[in-house]
Amino acid sequence: MRVCSAGFGGANYHLELSEYHPSFTKPIEFRAEYQSKPMTLIGHSKVPISTDNSLPKNRSWRIPPNLMSQLDPSQTYGLLAVEQAFERSLLNTEFIDKTKISVISAAVTRTEKMESLIENLQLKKIEHVFESDFPEEANKIRAFRRSLIPLNETSCQSLNRMTSGRISNEWDLQGANFHIDADFASLGYALKVAHLLLNTSRTSLIILLQMEESPEQDPILIRRKSIECWVLALESFAAKNSL
Repeated sequence: MRVCSAGFGGANYHLELSEYHPSFTKPIEFRAEYQSKPMTLIGHSKVPISTDNSLPKNRSWRIPPNLMSQLDPSQTYGLLAVEQAFERSLLNTEFIDKTKISVISAAVTRTEKMESLIENLQLKKIEHVFESDFPEEANKIRAFRRSLIPLNETSCQSLNRMTSGRISNEWDLQGANFHIDADFASLGYALKVAHLLLNTSRTSLIILLQMEESPEQDPILIRRKSIECWVLALESFAAKNSL
């Protein structure tokens, strides 16, 4: 089995798994040679999301203007949250090895944007069925589809799982970037993963974004209230860099 993940933030992974057989190779013995070190918070921000998901004004991010209205709020408000966290922590990423700055987003993936994209895909499948016998109905479906997430090469960029890549791309961060969806336990798992990454010494700084979410009456969708950004590092790294 092969899993390929290519992020536009610059982190690309290819994982290949196969069944183990004793004749292939000698088993590798894993030993935890490092001692778990404490993690500390060096920057934090919390940005409320407007009820109509209106976008922040007068921003100069690396986003094509025609794409802004289609993005999930976690991306635009996430960029704003990172900006504020950097300002409050007095952190300057130019003086830190960018290959060792990683970004993690934690949120429930099943959002209104996702539902809109799925609905568009489903309607596209049945649209052609009506074209010959019920052209008027087909036109109505086609018109409704235009109000949903467009099906084109940028559709995937509307999803909240792209938030970490968007952050990495904006500040040219070259460490790992990925999304964690563990339902409403996403933040807990993200913090645990962040601590493990920092203790491997392959990452010096973690930017963690988490959506404050609550379930709607419909259990499939969620309501988002705000997005928080935590900038995390080991205590030793923070002390060394006066953070």
